[in-house]
Amino acid sequence: MRGARTSVPRAVKSSPALVSLGLVIALAAGCRSRSEAPTAEPAASGVAASTSASASAAPTDAPHRVGVRVREGNALARSAGDDALFLADEDHHVLRRIPHDPEVPAAALPLPGAPAQVLVLDDRILVTVRDPGLLLILRYAPATGFVELARVPLPDDAWGVAVTPDESLALVTSAWTHQVSAVDLATAKKRWSIDVPREPRAVVIREDGAGAYVTHLVGPDLTRVFDLDKPTPRSAPLVLAAAPHRAPPGRVLDASLAYSAVLVDAGERLLVPRHALGAIGANVWYGSPTVDVMLTKDDSALAPPHDEAALAQSLGDVSAAYRSSGESRFADPIEAGPEQEIAQPRAAVYLRTRASILIAPEGRDRLFELDALALDPVRSRRAAIALGGGCSAPTGLAVSADESTAYVFCRGSYTLATVHLHEGDSKTPRLESARIVEDALPEAAALGRRIFYDAADTAFSGGLACSGCHPEGRDDGHTYYEANVGAGTNNFLGLPENADGTSPNDGGYARQTPMLAGRVGAQGPYGWHAQDKDLFYRLRAGVELHRWQGNTGGLSYDYRPKLNALMAFVRTGLVPPPRTRRELTAAEAQGKAIFESPETRCASCHVPATEYTDRTAYPLAAMPTLKGFQEEKARDFKTPSLLSVGGTAPYFHDGSVATLEQVIDFNHDRMGKTNQLTKGERVALVAFLRTL
Repeated sequence: MRGARTSVPRAVKSSPALVSLGLVIALAAGCRSRSEAPTAEPAASGVAASTSASASAAPTDAPHRVGVRVREGNALARSAGDDALFLADEDHHVLRRIPHDPEVPAAALPLPGAPAQVLVLDDRILVTVRDPGLLLILRYAPATGFVELARVPLPDDAWGVAVTPDESLALVTSAWTHQVSAVDLATAKKRWSIDVPREPRAVVIREDGAGAYVTHLVGPDLTRVFDLDKPTPRSAPLVLAAAPHRAPPGRVLDASLAYSAVLVDAGERLLVPRHALGAIGANVWYGSPTVDVMLTKDDSALAPPHDEAALAQSLGDVSAAYRSSGESRFADPIEAGPEQEIAQPRAAVYLRTRASILIAPEGRDRLFELDALALDPVRSRRAAIALGGGCSAPTGLAVSADESTAYVFCRGSYTLATVHLHEGDSKTPRLESARIVEDALPEAAALGRRIFYDAADTAFSGGLACSGCHPEGRDDGHTYYEANVGAGTNNFLGLPENADGTSPNDGGYARQTPMLAGRVGAQGPYGWHAQDKDLFYRLRAGVELHRWQGNTGGLSYDYRPKLNALMAFVRTGLVPPPRTRRELTAAEAQGKAIFESPETRCASCHVPATEYTDRTAYPLAAMPTLKGFQEEKARDFKTPSLLSVGGTAPYFHDGSVATLEQVIDFNHDRMGKTNQLTKGERVALVAFLRTL
């Protein structure tokens, strides 16, 4: 029960066992496995009126804000005084303070769940917690350590956070429960929550405070939220085409992986790094990374649709025509390399002094600096900086107050890279790297995690790692084309046009990305047709499907130990989405009875005891082949797991059904017997499915 209680703020002192080492503290004493992750005592869900988050006097040793004010969260944030970093350590369930001075001890605050983002204000620190969904309001001072002011219950999977320009209101996205919530920072109370499309992640509030933009991990659209200060806000989908001038002519591209967004150019532009699924390029089966630009004056896209003139312009755009002013204030960028190197863009920050956007892509051990005012920023690259130190899966990014230094947290290796942007030449600035803490996972699973996120491993990737289609072990919502592109074996394609000159037969078979987290515990079989006897062979088949034709990349010499490690990670390292344990409502209980009844026969194939699947392939009555795809020759499809099914739309192997309601309404007894159900019974059945 997460009922509200009132308590005084409590202090959490730094442990003397936390010893500093160089710029980064090796917090070995704080290392625990996920099952042993410490939890804090329950604290107030609000704060007493006399000690509200805004009314409490700031401690006398609270640092004065230095540098540009940051209003959006990140996995990594600099302190207000620019003397330390704060890290939301999701795997160890702690918030870490990492001082720049090696003589100052580090601190680690145990949290009640896995944190996602941290945002540092003048006198408060905001931390989102995923499960249970919370916004923690904290303070830190050397004399007191961490002090918790309040914890605000929010919809589960709380992830992104941003504050209004006056810092009176915080907006928080909750990814799995597809909600956006507003928290009054003066009272530490939630004002409202609204429903939005799947997987909301980054939230950015306009400079005028008139609204906010929310990105989504799934799909190309953004969400615009209006009337933030009213009891009932409004929201609307906002179309922002993915890499429109690099799309095949006449195509509107799907998108994924919009973990971040930044306002640039005095708030006149919103930049959204993500993947444009199906964007054209050389040897890209999935499409291409992109940074899409929206003009906030009218919420219109900067880039035009594809035509040859626009495409030619985008290839090297540094012209003043696409800048906010009439002059080019910067030297020409370095020669643009393949935009595919920015694989799985994750964290991003804006450098105002350089009008650049820094991007740390999850799939590469690189930090990229792009021209933030270009028509196509990924084609206007200023620098690509190797992070060294065995960096794996960059996740968090922060910059110093004077923007001379960038800090990158590499989650797969638990290292912190410090990049001195103004020291050395532009391509090889001075770099330092140090380990923060030992991995929370066993050795094999830790290796598997590095493979899961690594887009540069040619044996296991074709430029896009496992996490590129299965972010956090979930799914990107995209339907790929499984096609023979001329190499004798099938490959996945974002669109048929990605075949790069070869001609896939009738487009290819439709293959919607399945979810992995919490669904791969069984021995087997796996695959849409149950064609792979166990998980090991399914992973090997997947590796072969996710690479470009002819790219064998050395799979034969080292695939077995790496696949075993990958198998260990997807089974033990991927965290299933949160599911609140509670009593079923009357409608959900009715739906459960319908699901388990011998009349509908749902549970005879979707067996509750085995991840809601019997893992058997059954012939499925013929369904219309989607336009552009090849007709299925094999009609036997394996029963998919229903765990977390409420959050994995669209449905079926071809992604042809948009909602669970449509799955039931248009089933026509192809799966089980549902035609006899009344409208009310169908509503109840869907309500139960959403609880799984």
